[in-house]
Amino acid sequence: MKKWIFLLCGVLVAQLVFAVIVYVSGEEYGAFEADEKLLVFDVAAVDRIQIEDGSNSVVLIKQVEKWVLPEQDDFSADQHNVLQLLDNLAAMKRGWPVATTHSASRRFKVAEDEFERKLTLLANNETLGQLVIGNSPGLRKVHVRNADDDEVFAVAFNTWEAGANLDDWIDKNILAFSAEDLLQIEMSDIVLQREDGELRLADLAGEEEINRQEIQILVNSLSGLRVDTLLDEGDKPENLSDEADFAFKVTLDPDQTLTYHFFKLNEEPYYLLKRSDLDDYFKIAEFHVNAIKETARDKLILTDDEDEPGDIIENEMLDSNVELND
Repeated sequence: MKKWIFLLCGVLVAQLVFAVIVYVSGEEYGAFEADEKLLVFDVAAVDRIQIEDGSNSVVLIKQVEKWVLPEQDDFSADQHNVLQLLDNLAAMKRGWPVATTHSASRRFKVAEDEFERKLTLLANNETLGQLVIGNSPGLRKVHVRNADDDEVFAVAFNTWEAGANLDDWIDKNILAFSAEDLLQIEMSDIVLQREDGELRLADLAGEEEINRQEIQILVNSLSGLRVDTLLDEGDKPENLSDEADFAFKVTLDPDQTLTYHFFKLNEEPYYLLKRSDLDDYFKIAEFHVNAIKETARDKLILTDDEDEPGDIIENEMLDSNVELND
């Protein structure tokens, strides 16, 4: 009997010890705050970023406070996206590791030779930090490892924010300009000139009224034209004609007129664009160009059965008053 009592007491003590361990470790986990940075570097000091995905790689360098792509003749990178990437990397915290051994790196795809992305930050050719990005444990989460450590962490990040292709980083808004700066548009049978603060048809007849809504749609299409990608110099067709399939001009100030030449290549779903102030050829989605190309003068004129949005509201109010009076 005493033997069983001693045995049961031993089991009880073991359970109490285990409970204490769980309680203490639970309190430590709850009190932990992830304050330690995963990468320690000065964002302003970084002047070079290298991104690899195992098959592709891209390099971004900073020249006079502007990020460019040296592999694309120093074409402008998307400044916002580059700075956003650096800020996100600088804000990453270590937290609790999901693994701490070197052998675990392959399981989370953060090994030296097996990864989703590898980012290297440099200043004056000296490495400030290197981050290895692996697989995802959930929505907007990835496993990461500081290349100097074995510990693996799960952090908030999207892998696509660190693309390893040139097209991921080119400034796709390089053709954009402020619609307020437009002084004149010349295309096919259309000439729009700014008068009294608005763009109007230069040859407007006495009884004709402009369709402001359609003019605004055209202006937005021209001022917000977006690049899909750049044409590699080696891909430029030898028989690219000097005669464009479609062209127009915009004047932004008395001394700046930009000419747009669009070329259609067989059945490709895009146009090539050459703008007079830029050396590169750009690929622009076909449907964007067609929306501009198909704009005709009569589309910018109100017909007898059309009203401006303001006129429609006014007419509806008049009709309502008539019904009330009746």
